[in-house]
Amino acid sequence: MRTQSPWPVLFLLIVIFALGIVKEFLSDYKRKVSDNETNHTRHSCVVGVQVHSKSADVIKEVRRRSLVVQASNKVDYNYFSKEVMCQDIKVGDLLILKDNMIVPADCVVIKTFSGSGECQVQTGQLDGERSLKPKYSLK
Repeated sequence: MRTQSPWPVLFLLIVIFALGIVKEFLSDYKRKVSDNETNHTRHSCVVGVQVHSKSADVIKEVRRRSLVVQASNKVDYNYFSKEVMCQDIKVGDLLILKDNMIVPADCVVIKTFSGSGECQVQTGQLDGERSLKPKYSLK
């Protein structure tokens, strides 16, 4: 089958490509707005830990190994935190997350307040899945 003029086919191709370009532009713009909103949310980041103990040897061991220890009758500790924006979070930062907060990055759970050490995380921001996934704290 032969058309008499190539212009109608060329026009349709141009319209299809233009619609595709506009669709991709709008999608990228929405993603940029969403990323800016996420990057400007604030989270608590641990900036220091103060260890209290009756034994100086325990404190030296904690500082030597850079340990975060569980509170017990021998050791007690307080942490100091500051508010940081998501865009300023770096690898190795300790974050304090509470119920229904957005997890700003792929994180390792160090401690939870549940007895089993389990928490449920929705990873939609990372992999697009909306289901809750169990994460377990370090032992």
